[in-house]
Amino acid sequence: MSMKLLDPTLQGLTTGEEAHAVNALKAELIGSLGHDAVYIGREMAEGRRTIHFQEAGPGPGELRARQWSSRHPERAIKISFES
Repeated sequence: MSMKLLDPTLQGLTTGEEAHAVNALKAELIGSLGHDAVYIGREMAEGRRTIHFQEAGPGPGELRARQWSSRHPERAIKISFES
């Protein structure tokens, strides 16, 4: 999952204030996914934060992630799944 930063630094990273907002969104997504996925890590580049999860297997994780992202259109969230 990748989301747009609304106020990135000149280096494309989060400011302290936005980091709190982005971390809250990540926590919300983790709650939405429940036990169907595990948080692996994150990376930031070019004004976007990418968050990696491992899904337990075929299940409701993708639908839940897409429902979550639809509640945050201002972040231009991109969701992709790899098998």
